[in-house]
Amino acid sequence: MTTLTIGDVEIIALIDGAAGLLLKLGEVFPTIRPEQWEDFYRRYPRAFADTATWHIYYNCYLVRIHDYVCLVDTGVGPGPYMGQLHGKLLDALRAHEINPEDVNTVFLTHAHSDHVGLNLNAAGRPTFPNARYVMDQGEWNFYQQPQVKMSIAPYIDRMLTPLEQCGVLDLLSGEQPLAEELSAIPTPGHSPGHMSLLIHSKGQKALIGGDVFIHPAQVTRLDWCSIFDMDEKELIATRKHLSGWLEAEEIMLAAGHFPHPGFGRIVCKGGCYYWEDV
Repeated sequence: MTTLTIGDVEIIALIDGAAGLLLKLGEVFPTIRPEQWEDFYRRYPRAFADTATWHIYYNCYLVRIHDYVCLVDTGVGPGPYMGQLHGKLLDALRAHEINPEDVNTVFLTHAHSDHVGLNLNAAGRPTFPNARYVMDQGEWNFYQQPQVKMSIAPYIDRMLTPLEQCGVLDLLSGEQPLAEELSAIPTPGHSPGHMSLLIHSKGQKALIGGDVFIHPAQVTRLDWCSIFDMDEKELIATRKHLSGWLEAEEIMLAAGHFPHPGFGRIVCKGGCYYWEDV
């Protein structure tokens, strides 16, 4: 199932690169011992290539409310990302009869390069020419620091900064409505100003959660963090809050790096949270 309906809202999962990437678990999660993964190999086989290797997917999401179109994240871009992956987001959009000109809003969960890669075209102009690009003010401020650009984010002036210069960037602080049935909510930790998109329509809800969880095992082990997480304490607090809320209200979750399409629920069994695909 690559399409999820929440009331009047349609959420379409878009795969950005067919195969994803294979990364060594010990390199991405250096504090987690190999034997700690054993239960999760059986529970989430599509999230592993083998017992030492994580199969990471790159999902973006298209949200449609009648004639309004919101794209959540722009993927890795033309690449090669990490020397291997070439993004196919435009192809995925065309498969659903969506052209770049049709997008009204681009919602950026955060500024990591695999989420902002197709913000701009080869000429340095917005790939989605009729869209407002939306992100968190604190995320923008952090990544505009010269020392951050030089040390961890040299791509920022190529993939993000020109949006402001083109006059298409809107910066948000705190929880904010984007449309009648869409709200941006702060979910910090993975990055300083990470945001998620809440969809609420006709009594139903779903959350597009960006990188709050990047592996299904983290739904159970909320304290398992990766080398990509920038503030582990804050991220764990965010996960604890979200897990209880999503489980209690049976809110659907779309997870950007889970096996495609990344749709599922958080359920509680025996006092532990688990991920269940839908």
